[in-house]
Parts: sequence; C-alpha cells; structure tokens
Amino acid sequence: LLLAFASCSFTTKTFDESDDKDKLLVQLVTYVLEQGHFEPKDMNDEFSQHVFDDYLNQLDPFKRYFYESDIKEFSAFKNELDNQLMEYDLSFFNLTHERLIQRMEESKAIYKEVLEQPFNFSENEEFNTDYETAGYVSSKKEMKERWRQQLKFSAIANYHDLIKTQEAEAKRI
Repeated sequence: LLLAFASCSFTTKTFDESDDKDKLLVQLVTYVLEQGHFEPKDMNDEFSQHVFDDYLNQLDPFKRYFYESDIKEFSAFKNELDNQLMEYDLSFFNLTHERLIQRMEESKAIYKEVLEQPFNFSENEEFNTDYETAGYVSSKKEMKERWRQQLKFSAIANYHDLIKTQEAEAKRI
C-alpha cells in the first residue's frame, strides 16, 4: 500500500477526495494496477476471474463459512469485477462482506453445538486438510460435520504439540 501511495505521488492523476474511503481506496488500487504497477494489469474478464478466485480464497480459505449456494450467487460477479472497479462500485465486495459476517455468526452457534459433545477419539476417520481441492458444503448438516472434523483435528494436533513440548522439556532436565 505504501508503494501505491508513493507511486501516486509522482503523477498528476487526481482522486476524488470525498468522504467515502472505500471509493478512494478502489480508485487508488485501480490506478496502481493500470498505470503504476511494474507490470500494469489489463482490467478485463480474465482479471475479474483472477480477483474473484483469489478474493474468495482469502475470505474463506478453509471453506468453513460460505456455502455452495453463496458461491453460486457470488459467481454472477465473476466477470464483472473489472467493470465494478472501474465504476468504483463495491456491490460485490459489500455482498461478500455482509455474507461473511452472517456466516461467521452462524458458525459460532455450530461450533458451540459441536463442542457440547466430547469427541470420540477411538473412531477411525479421515480428515482432508487439502482445502484447495475441498468443495463448499451444500447444507447446514454438512457444515456442522466440517466444523466437527476441523475441531477434532485441531484438538489432536494441539495434544500432539503439547506432548512433543513436554518431551523436549523432559530431555533438557
């Protein structure tokens, strides 16, 4: 971001200095991508698709919040983000932000419900930690199962780390 501001200081480009900080930020980012970047980016459908995929991956990398239906709804914007950025339209980003807040609230209830029951560590099950290939869930039941598996995996991983730390401390003594 500092580089973006610095690169703009050497230009005659003026930015709308309204009170809308989000709009100003979009103007700045758009300008840097088009003009001030070492490798200027073409604002086109390919750019939109790349931003769409990266943005959603950053918002929900472990696919614990958004549902398949959310992604389908968001997909309507997949080729429109370049146009929205050029028009300083934040509709897509506002929609995804509001939905993320909603889904995070729903998740609190889900993981609290999951944690009410003890985990069965004697049960042999598999948990896929390759989140890039994992799909989004299509139901609340699937979301609850995803959270259960993730929390159980985290409990096992934390226990394993604790044992390793205690063993290392015991060797030092």
